[in-house]
Amino acid sequence: MELLPTSPLAGQAMSSGRDLASRIRSYQPEVSASESSTPNQPEVCLEDSAYQVSKPFTSFTRPTDQYLRCTLRLKTSGRWRTWRNRKGGITGGLRDHLEADHGPTFYAKRRAEGLQPRNSTTTHSEPTEEFTLDGLREYIARWAAIDDQAMSAVDRKKDIPRRQKVTKAVNDLYLAERSKIIEKMKNARGLISITSDLWSDINIRAFMAVTAHYINEDGFLAEHLIAFRLIHGSHTGTNLGFVTLDNAANNDTLMRELEASFRAQDITSFGQVSNRIRCFPHVINLVVRAILDALSSAAHEYRAAATAQGVVLDSLTEDYLAALESKPVEKLRSSVNAMRASGTRREGLQETIREGNFYNLFVNELGEAIEVPQLQLLRDCETRWSSTYNMICRYITLNPAIVHYGIRHPSANIPVVSCKQLEVLKDICSVLSILHNAQELLSAERTPTVALALPVYETLLHTLSQIRSTFPELSFAITRGIEKLDSYINKTHSIPVYALAMAVNPCFKLNWINHHWDAPAREQAYAAVHAQMLQYAQEQPATATLDVHSQAQAAAQALGSGYARLLMGGLTITRASNPLGQPEDNPYITTPTHVPFNPAAAELPPQDPMVQVELELARWIAQGTLGTQDMGTIELVQYWRAHQYEFPLLYRVAMDVLPAQASSVLSERAFSSSKLTCTRERSVILPENLERLQVLKHALQRRQACVGRAEQSLDFMEHIIRPTDESDDSDLSDVESTDGYEPN
Repeated sequence: MELLPTSPLAGQAMSSGRDLASRIRSYQPEVSASESSTPNQPEVCLEDSAYQVSKPFTSFTRPTDQYLRCTLRLKTSGRWRTWRNRKGGITGGLRDHLEADHGPTFYAKRRAEGLQPRNSTTTHSEPTEEFTLDGLREYIARWAAIDDQAMSAVDRKKDIPRRQKVTKAVNDLYLAERSKIIEKMKNARGLISITSDLWSDINIRAFMAVTAHYINEDGFLAEHLIAFRLIHGSHTGTNLGFVTLDNAANNDTLMRELEASFRAQDITSFGQVSNRIRCFPHVINLVVRAILDALSSAAHEYRAAATAQGVVLDSLTEDYLAALESKPVEKLRSSVNAMRASGTRREGLQETIREGNFYNLFVNELGEAIEVPQLQLLRDCETRWSSTYNMICRYITLNPAIVHYGIRHPSANIPVVSCKQLEVLKDICSVLSILHNAQELLSAERTPTVALALPVYETLLHTLSQIRSTFPELSFAITRGIEKLDSYINKTHSIPVYALAMAVNPCFKLNWINHHWDAPAREQAYAAVHAQMLQYAQEQPATATLDVHSQAQAAAQALGSGYARLLMGGLTITRASNPLGQPEDNPYITTPTHVPFNPAAAELPPQDPMVQVELELARWIAQGTLGTQDMGTIELVQYWRAHQYEFPLLYRVAMDVLPAQASSVLSERAFSSSKLTCTRERSVILPENLERLQVLKHALQRRQACVGRAEQSLDFMEHIIRPTDESDDSDLSDVESTDGYEPN
């Protein structure tokens, strides 16, 4: 029986797996898999020859037997070779064998049957691009930019062109892309917002990455890496919208200098405070550090609170406080460092996990067997977001295996946390999980997030206040975190972008501000919205075309579900153990209350521009808000493109504030990409070339990723995290090849 079932017409190209003709036959072995035997060669070869002429070539079909045999191998060398006929196709492996071992015969048979070479076609072929030196240089420049290749990769005498030519081509491409970006930003529908951060390369040179975000002329959220500039010195326009920066003191200086520079050009709309957005994950990281730094004092403060209330602590609570005073996070960090100190210990931990899972050595608090995942321990870094939380979570997960490893290797002196310390660490991890979820929520760089910043801040305050009663021993540390968070919230109330972003969000509008801010803050927010709308009412309204397509829907859904989880955080957090002997009154808990504020439309002359503002705002508020459960179904840019004629003034506001980012994570991604460019082997790369390569790399990758969809893909690592799938023609992984006579 033959392998292939197709009946191609002469002159047609063969699809993958359809050009092996009659060279492969089914085979039923008469010996066991471990035996080696040579079949009766003359008899079998005669049978093969008769079989191959028994029917037309186009009538051969794929066999259903368990094994396949190469007829040419037996005929030419006296050996036999078999393959297991696996489900799903093995044509790639069979074809490779015929091409490698029996090429002339195989190709002659293909030509005789009128088959074309694989991957060729006689119709619908695209015209071949004419070869030019400039074209070659451009493609090499693209390759150098996207694949992080050195300019000197082509600097060998046998290769053309030399690196100077490639460098010039890269510069020309960079200038062309830069011009395209400038033209696109000139046609932005609203203001252009900026994110920025600093990074040091392997030579400790400071670079600043700057990314731009705006709604483009087609109504899509667009973003560009516009600069990757070397910064000299200390490392401690009219359409410019908002700048997202971290909380370093040198960024205060940056904003002051920007304001002074704009004022020197008679641009007064930019303010160092009003146009700055503080990076949300950086703020959360500072809150986490405040909580962790206060843990050592939390036990003392709890005892003092209990004494003041006349409560006598029992032995279980005293044990808990003693474990808290013993600095369990530092003990855990020492244990992690010891377990990761050598490759032998890392491999030993993995072997312990494998054996423990196989023999059911790991049990939980109830004595039930559990399976420990095959993972490695993680280290934390003070400046890396959520790294301490991730380190603690991973340690808790792997703790049974760590304990077994320490017992089996006493000479290693591995510090292992005690049971009570582990209980405290679980509670600390529960507290940090709330901050981690909020941090992940507003790092969603593919959907506008500023509208959620203040609600998430306030929700965090409320949730942290709630869990102080769940973890009273940690109340002092949690309160320090609340104070740190509150200090940054106070800095945001006076920044209009937060109120504007919430006002144009159909899930919030002004209702959230009414219920959470005091009267002066509410009036200030309403005045900011009113003033921005009035400014546009006095201008010629912008016109635009509609396109309902949007590629940010998945990100919007993730954002909505993340906010819902955050809202429920304080209700689902539990202790590692039941609290005993706790003071009934917690001295750290307070519940703020505010009176809702409902602005009424003022009575104005019919011809006054204020009328348009008041009427549109009143209509917007009268429609009510969508529930937070609907947040995951709404992509804000698409929503406002569909409602731009119903609420034209608010649409203009939305075009300004929706591109504003709540985090500078995009700049961090640019740094992740730059590490692949500025390697140890390329440490002497010129700063100018590094900037050109980074901007060009992003532009080219963005163009490839955005074919047929919105221009929203500032993900430098996409080709690494989600590599392109290999062709289905590669079947070698499905082939089991055996040689019954001798190995090849």
